Amino acid sequence: MATTDYTPSGIKRFWSKVDTSGGMFACWLWTAYRNRDGYGVIGFGRGILKLAHRASWEIAHGEIPNNLWVLHRCDNPACVNPSHLWLGTVLDNNRDRDQKGRATHLSGDSHWTHINPDGVRKGEKVPNSKLTSDQVREIRRRYPLGGISQRKLAKEFGITQSTLRAILTRKWWKHVE
Repeated sequence: MATTDYTPSGIKRFWSKVDTSGGMFACWLWTAYRNRDGYGVIGFGRGILKLAHRASWEIAHGEIPNNLWVLHRCDNPACVNPSHLWLGTVLDNNRDRDQKGRATHLSGDSHWTHINPDGVRKGEKVPNSKLTSDQVREIRRRYPLGGISQRKLAKEFGITQSTLRAILTRKWWKHVE
């Protein structure tokens, strides 16, 4: 989508989903939906979905040439700060990954697929997770004691009531005792 396709209301909606509280040099974090790899995703109507860091680049700098990717200097997939983004090729991305030690063959046992050999990222290893394992244990400990509603507990932990129910019924976070 070219820059000219971004309406003022669309741009305003985009920036309303970004936390810039750290200042202009910090990562500006996407606060809305993130995909399983932690990249923000935004819809622009009629089923058009765009990665948030790519939309940020286009809003700030214009159209992305076909053969280039939008890469992160900060290596934070949730970051949409235009000053943290740069254009590069797949080869540039691979070199950057290797130089920073993020490659599977370089990071070895610390790579998430080795930490979770079943290939599933769990708990706080999920990039857009709002809770830690300790918080999940606390939720499960406190709810059956009574005196607090699911609604209040969900609000306290910054999650929805349906998420809380999925935690309590062990549909989610089932690996946490």
